[in-house]
Amino acid sequence: MAERALRQSLESIWDLRLAGDCEAAYEAYLDCVAAEGAGAPLADAALERDVRLLKLSFLRHRRNFAELASAEQDLAAWLESRALRPCERVQLQLGLNELSRGRLSEALELFVSAHRKARAAIAAGRLAAGREEQLAFFNSLLCMEDLGMDLDARLGEFEAGFGPHREASWARSIRAQLQALRLRSGFRRSRFEELPALFEGALEGEQAEYYATWLARLPYAGLAGQRLSAQERFSSGLARRGFGYMSQYRLRTLTMLLVPEDCVESVRLGEKVERLYLWTWSWLQQPDFERLGKILKVRSDIELSRRQTLSEEEHQMLRCVDLWLALFSGKRLAEAEERALGFTHGGGAGCSHLQLEERVIRWLALERDVSAHAADLRASLKAEAHLRKLPFFGELIEGGHGGMLGESILSLRERGTGRGVLVELLNQRIRIEGREFGEASSQALVQLLAAFQWKDVEEKPELLRRVFGLGSYDSLIHDPKLANLLSRANRLLGGDAQFSVKAGKVFAQLDRKRVRFQGYNSHSRCFLELPGFRAELEQALRQGLEDDRSGEFASFERSWWKRSDLEASLRLSKASCARWLKEWAPLLDTQGSGRSIRYQGKAGFSSRLAELSVRRIGHA
Repeated sequence: MAERALRQSLESIWDLRLAGDCEAAYEAYLDCVAAEGAGAPLADAALERDVRLLKLSFLRHRRNFAELASAEQDLAAWLESRALRPCERVQLQLGLNELSRGRLSEALELFVSAHRKARAAIAAGRLAAGREEQLAFFNSLLCMEDLGMDLDARLGEFEAGFGPHREASWARSIRAQLQALRLRSGFRRSRFEELPALFEGALEGEQAEYYATWLARLPYAGLAGQRLSAQERFSSGLARRGFGYMSQYRLRTLTMLLVPEDCVESVRLGEKVERLYLWTWSWLQQPDFERLGKILKVRSDIELSRRQTLSEEEHQMLRCVDLWLALFSGKRLAEAEERALGFTHGGGAGCSHLQLEERVIRWLALERDVSAHAADLRASLKAEAHLRKLPFFGELIEGGHGGMLGESILSLRERGTGRGVLVELLNQRIRIEGREFGEASSQALVQLLAAFQWKDVEEKPELLRRVFGLGSYDSLIHDPKLANLLSRANRLLGGDAQFSVKAGKVFAQLDRKRVRFQGYNSHSRCFLELPGFRAELEQALRQGLEDDRSGEFASFERSWWKRSDLEASLRLSKASCARWLKEWAPLLDTQGSGRSIRYQGKAGFSSRLAELSVRRIGHA
């Protein structure tokens, strides 16, 4: 292929790639490489550079980070062999690689450098104004957004410079992302009154259509009227354009579908948090244990991605999710807050409406616990200026316990220590004639009584699953265990509740005037119903982790690594590496000491790491 024709082919491939038609661009790239002799080195350094950069972009698109790291090393070695410095195009692609890994500060530094070099090249007449300059500038804005920086002034400067290039073929992806940025800005700045106008215009590109649908699904955003049209717009866009970069993942987010391949670290942490937050609100509106099981699964998967950076609003969303779950699982909110610690996140004030949501949850928790401080916090909330913009929270507060969550809180706060039996389901405790039993001795008894709150008969296998979490039933092994529990229950509860067994079923006779249940509602019940579903989730997670980790850690099982090499290869900070090494201690061999210490994964490290991670989920 002649040099001029090759250069034109590469430029057209870049345009296709930037326009979002990645599959067509990849096919053209393969044809181009084949025509040049299966990727043989080119004499023209600029052409060789562009071929290598295109390869980087396609590896990034496929989330193939192992090969991407290798290709980056090859590129660096090639540049060094040619005594070439990274130009604006190289730094732009390296910045996009870092952005896809969630390393925002490193990406921002590369984008700023690429923009500066592009401006210098344009001034010197070596580069035409347009693509590289605008792409580097815009992607630096995306990093600033996620890092919590104020970008209003910079955004205005960008739009002024971008204007002459808006209709260029390569500018299509920027136009689409710019719309998504405006939607996110409305959410981040709590300007929900501005969102309907953005919905009325034509949305261009998957990111804008997805984020519009995501916003419309949040009940407090006031966009219920646009929910159906937003979903249709997103679906029709996929049908028209085909599936792109994160299409499958985002479609599963909107349809609340969980598959093992989503539970990998190559998916950006912010995308996972947005999924988690949306699914939590879906569960708040329609509580069931399957939805909750998926939420806990995603929340545990997020723990494996702590090395990535969250934006400030993403960190707020994560904290709100943990507080909602603590509210209905009976945990103290302080325990939930500890879970969100340790995630690196951007600065800035964050979203005012997410701060309001967090305070509303705290008020609900005070109501749950019948705290004297509940009235004071409610009065403070009613004076919130943002309450006027968010009638959803305003109605909840003004109605006392009205609205979506009202009935749940009322039932959670029921208390009493009088005569009879009080079953505290959230705390897994029981009071009999005012006497409180310790958690360890009463937990099985609480689960037994909970199984018969609404019915009088239950099959043995199901009851054993419910009370002890047993996945299978063996009469020789499990019947004595069940008989001991029922005998103890009959002895302690006396005439208030009696249990008997006949024909493989357990029958209960409860005096429902004297056996009362505290903390049993549509949301808290999901936590009690979860154990049977969790086994399926753990199996899916185990397979997903084994598939994902086997490649990443294969070399770690065959050779000795310094700690610094481990940090670089696995993209760990020093603090994260210390935490992981401590947790992995049973799975590692070591040699040397101090600065000379070396680590090697024991045989089967990848699968045993998956088991370790699954056990962590079991305690979510």
